[in-house]
Amino acid sequence: MLVADGDTLARRAIREALSVAGSTVVAQAADTSQTAALAARYAPDVAVVDSNLQPDGGLATLTAVSEVAPETRVILLASNGGVDGALMALTQGAAGYLARDIELDALGRAVEGVMKGEVAISRAMALRLLERVRVLAGGFDGMRPVRSKLTTREWEVIDLLKTGASTLQMADALVISPDTVHSHVQHIMRKLRVHSRADAVALAERVRTGLPLPIGVVTDPPGV
Repeated sequence: MLVADGDTLARRAIREALSVAGSTVVAQAADTSQTAALAARYAPDVAVVDSNLQPDGGLATLTAVSEVAPETRVILLASNGGVDGALMALTQGAAGYLARDIELDALGRAVEGVMKGEVAISRAMALRLLERVRVLAGGFDGMRPVRSKLTTREWEVIDLLKTGASTLQMADALVISPDTVHSHVQHIMRKLRVHSRADAVALAERVRTGLPLPIGVVTDPPGV
């Protein structure tokens, strides 16, 4: 078990609660880079991460942990746990999204559930997510597979490529430079092993919707 929180007292309280629940905390981290380093070293079953972890935030930390320890399940603790934050976290691979002020004994039970393959969200959040999914039922734009080589920004580029946007239009939409857009497109094509923007969009949509991929194409991160 790995606990990542910038607040020393919060880390201690979480560690003690998890210990009472029967979980062994092998490491504690105070920031994103330290979390990733410890995850790589210990490959813990579960990491409990503050959604506001400095300096990069919980989602970036989730991505960093997934890259170095793909089997580690990450639970984010959110101070302002809205449905949009939960949806973003879960679609990016989080195994749970809970309120930061959750009762510590409940957190211990949630961790136990995650280790059994369950998702750690409250019943109220589950209902709100269901309502949001019904609204989104018309399409997959903006959704990122749990396992994917592409970053969140690269999926945003894919969605813009689908609309036929030019490099300059994408740069304006994402508030980045055209050179950065070009770099993202090149990274996408390299990761998906394609040679055109159209092929990148087509293959990315197969990844997103779970359709079978051409032989030889690998989209899961190394070690998965």
